[in-house]
Amino acid sequence: MKLSYEKTTMMSALLVSLYMKCGMFDDGMRAFSDMQEPQVSTWNSVILGCVDNAKCEEGLELFSQIRTQGVMPNRFSIVGVLSICAGALERSSWCAHRLHCLSTKLGLASMAFVANLILTLYSKCGSSLEEVEHLFDEIDSDTISWNAFMASAHTLVTRTKL
Repeated sequence: MKLSYEKTTMMSALLVSLYMKCGMFDDGMRAFSDMQEPQVSTWNSVILGCVDNAKCEEGLELFSQIRTQGVMPNRFSIVGVLSICAGALERSSWCAHRLHCLSTKLGLASMAFVANLILTLYSKCGSSLEEVEHLFDEIDSDTISWNAFMASAHTLVTRTKL
């Protein structure tokens, strides 16, 4: 039985996602590397699989590769790598600034959930209250944004007092 390219690609992407969600990281990576031209959704599954399987360095490397492969990251790519950065605090300052710039370039920084993650990440990596406040002023804030801003401000003010 022959399968079309689209069906094969879709089945491979589902297999990658399944492996990652089941904690079978190596099998998921093997299935991913066997794919000819993975779509952005498959890249996202692998990046989020890195988050779920505590593979921060691998996730950052994959995010770097996504652009070199000619695939345009989307909001889910950004959320995935922001989650990786939040888990790898020694790299989070670098991640926060780089991803904030990329999100702005892709037109995603104004999306509340992306901005909220960046806001939270800035506070975790020790940015100044002024940086966090500037970012907050740039976004269309909602209740979650206000909560993220207040939590970030509290974290930064408390850290300053210590």
